[in-house]
Amino acid sequence: MGKKVGLITGCFDVIHVGHVELFQFAKKHCDVVVVGLDSDETIKLNKGPARPIHNISQRERVLAELESVDLVFRIIGRVDFGADLAYRKYWELTKVIKPNYLITNPVADRFWGEKEKRAAEFGAKLLKISGKMNISSTRIIKFFTREF
Repeated sequence: MGKKVGLITGCFDVIHVGHVELFQFAKKHCDVVVVGLDSDETIKLNKGPARPIHNISQRERVLAELESVDLVFRIIGRVDFGADLAYRKYWELTKVIKPNYLITNPVADRFWGEKEKRAAEFGAKLLKISGKMNISSTRIIKFFTREF
């Protein structure tokens, strides 16, 4: 239909200004911003047993209320980001959604290189938000754990 579609994936456990800026950046470049949420099991596997703070239903509801986000979906199953299977699973998602852009923040996303490769294989472009925000959900959680 001629619309530019952008795909962002991640856990988005504790929403902060860095997330908001990422979604706003995506919306400036895309007509439709699609966000894929990692499952609770995936987050536990990759970030530790105390995560996520908010379950997938809660994270989904928060993201659905953001003005810059048009569609939210759940990435079903458990994905170990250290395994080749993760790359294949996300490639399959990209193939189904057919985005024009994969969107990320290289400072916060240790897998941006894989996303860039996947985008090139699919014929999409990787859009990288610039800036060096020194904020993350993990850092926020550690602060509150230490302080309280």
